[in-house]
Amino acid sequence: MRSNVMTKAGVCFIAGALLLGATPARADEEADRGQARELGTQAYQAADKGDWAKAEALFRRADAIYHANTLLLGLARARAHLGKYVEAWEDYHRILIETLPPNASAAMKKAVDDARSEIGSVEGKRARATITVTGPSNPTVTIDGAPVNAAALGAERQVNPGTHAVHAEATGYLPGDTTFTVAEGQSATASLQLQPAPAAPAAAAPAAGAAPATADASNPVPADSGGGGGGSTRRTLGLVGMGVGAAGLVTGVITGIIAMGDHSSLMNNVCAKGPCGQSDLTSYQSSTSSYQTMGTISTIGFIAGGVLAAGGAILFFTAPSGSGSSTGEGAHVAPYVGLGHAGLTGSF
Repeated sequence: MRSNVMTKAGVCFIAGALLLGATPARADEEADRGQARELGTQAYQAADKGDWAKAEALFRRADAIYHANTLLLGLARARAHLGKYVEAWEDYHRILIETLPPNASAAMKKAVDDARSEIGSVEGKRARATITVTGPSNPTVTIDGAPVNAAALGAERQVNPGTHAVHAEATGYLPGDTTFTVAEGQSATASLQLQPAPAAPAAAAPAAGAAPATADASNPVPADSGGGGGGSTRRTLGLVGMGVGAAGLVTGVITGIIAMGDHSSLMNNVCAKGPCGQSDLTSYQSSTSSYQTMGTISTIGFIAGGVLAAGGAILFFTAPSGSGSSTGEGAHVAPYVGLGHAGLTGSF
């Protein structure tokens, strides 16, 4: 690529491309065009100083605000200087396949000619990699944190030269990681074999009809014998269960309201309707994380709260009175809550 493509003349190049005075535009569109022009000017100034990372970020933001092929050309050049040949080639190619408007400026026409002459300089620098994952049938795979479509596994895909990190995971399997390094124009392979995750130990369930444990084997006294202690303990546990369950339900309601508010913010965010600026994207990602977290907490609160409240009520209302018989028979119910599940256990 020519060394003088990023010069101060680029400022005039951007201005000429974005000044299409013959076409009337809304006030908000004019504001977007003006902001994109300013960011494009700053991008060319950063490129003049050799700050290609800053230039890339500014060109990307400018084009997201108001698309122009001159801004996309600057973005392609910045990415090529950073060694991002895959992205640079796609930017050049987009310029070539886009249809110019009837009133296209001379700068926009020149951007097409420049893209046609420069795309070849990055085409041969793109590298290729083949990623394979064995074990699960549909793993989740990322390269340098970016998701890879499962259909792309086992086939060559374009990557930038350098060292890359591959991560794979799947339900029921231990996650796996590997790295690979590939030079400009070369090919590489990366393989991962995921191992099945160890089975979680099953919780021991009480045997049906089993006799309750006793403190003294020589003189067994059933826990709910009617001597007063057993029934009182069960009623106390029942009250505690109902109280904790109610707290869980309240938590579910509060976090559910918060989740609905976050969902409303997501729907109103400009990023939910198309491309957006970096500040809007940051807000959108924050609202998404909050919505997912609050939704999860709300669901857990409702499930655990409902189970505990129901279990507490059963314990309280089925507890024997102090004057009951000492047969040792009757309902025995206890709530339990585990990671991702909750329920009741007992015998009647």
